[in-house]
Amino acid sequence: MERDLRFILTVEFMGTDISRRFLLILAPALLMLIAIPLIRKKIPKNAFYGFRTPKTMAGSDEQWYRINREGGIAIFIAGSISLLASILLPVFVRDQSQVISICSEILVASMLIACGIETVKHWK
Repeated sequence: MERDLRFILTVEFMGTDISRRFLLILAPALLMLIAIPLIRKKIPKNAFYGFRTPKTMAGSDEQWYRINREGGIAIFIAGSISLLASILLPVFVRDQSQVISICSEILVASMLIACGIETVKHWK
């Protein structure tokens, strides 16, 4: 029984037990960290990092930095909402599997909403 409970509460990664709660906090925090260089306009045009669309890649550097800054803000907001949910939700919901499910859904929904808002801004 003790082994079963331990398995439910932790994840083994590369021989080390990592709390699932830690992973719920780590994912949004990484999103926020990834967004900071985009917001600060520190990422030049490249093939790996940033919002790489035909429009941004073919456009001017000014356009690249503007679009990546706006996208970075959207990612940062989504990460912030998810981080807040990951910290507060376990206080109100006792079932660990429900917490993981709800936090995952909040992460995806906040990313879709934030990116959707940025897309609507550019429809003009």
